[in-house]
Amino acid sequence: MKVKQYDTIKDYFQENLSFLEEAEAINNLLIGIPLSMTSEQENNSPPNLFSVIDDLGQVIFSLVQTPPKNYLIYGKTESLPAALELLIPFLRNKNIIASGIIGPKNLCTSFAEAWEKHTHQKWKVNFKQLIYQLDVLKEVRKTNGHLRKATLDDLPILNEWFFNFSKEAMNNTPDKFEIAEMAKAKINTGMLYLWEDQKVVSMAAAARPTRNGITVNYVYTPPKHRGHGYASNCVAGMSKLLLEKHKYCCLFTDATFPTSNKIYSDMGYYLIEEFREILFL
Repeated sequence: MKVKQYDTIKDYFQENLSFLEEAEAINNLLIGIPLSMTSEQENNSPPNLFSVIDDLGQVIFSLVQTPPKNYLIYGKTESLPAALELLIPFLRNKNIIASGIIGPKNLCTSFAEAWEKHTHQKWKVNFKQLIYQLDVLKEVRKTNGHLRKATLDDLPILNEWFFNFSKEAMNNTPDKFEIAEMAKAKINTGMLYLWEDQKVVSMAAAARPTRNGITVNYVYTPPKHRGHGYASNCVAGMSKLLLEKHKYCCLFTDATFPTSNKIYSDMGYYLIEEFREILFL
């Protein structure tokens, strides 16, 4: 068994993609984030890319990190103890440090326990998330309004919505310049949709396309417009369009918000994995 570090995204995918695609929707972060990086971006700020390979030459654990963000992890549960005994000292010796980890619940807990064993660093669960997948869209109750793509004319309100989404859903206060650039990029790639009922009332975005699927994110409705079915219709309408080009859609939800989880379930999304974000203290 050995740890392997990759110099390029191409090399990483050559050995890891088939392994990750065994659970493609669950691994939408590990596949989608590197895929979204251009060569120029990779050269300026290359991600950290690792795998643990067993004695038969098979990948059993994979890790991606865009510094200084969290480790993104996926692996075979049965091989996890031995893999982590190699990987964590390797990361520490290379001084590849992260503030935490994101991945399937049991893997993250095992990683955090092994990390504490090696570093004596305590940890806490920051977010409890669920991943849902959609293959066939069910009919949702119609509300007033219509779906449309966002345009650059929508930027003033979208900058505010992206900022509020980050504070509310991700529990952080982002840089306003970065938020504005993100919103602009979503618009320019045609990946941001709005529900409009005389005025824009809800948004949803698409991200991280993989071989067969695509992720729905940045679902946000301002508090004054909630309770009218705008988000449901926005997500359902966008999901319908996405399923014309992809076999499935997936999305992350907050496990502590049963109302939103029921809304997604009612339109055909089904639970495929529990996720955790764990922070090192």
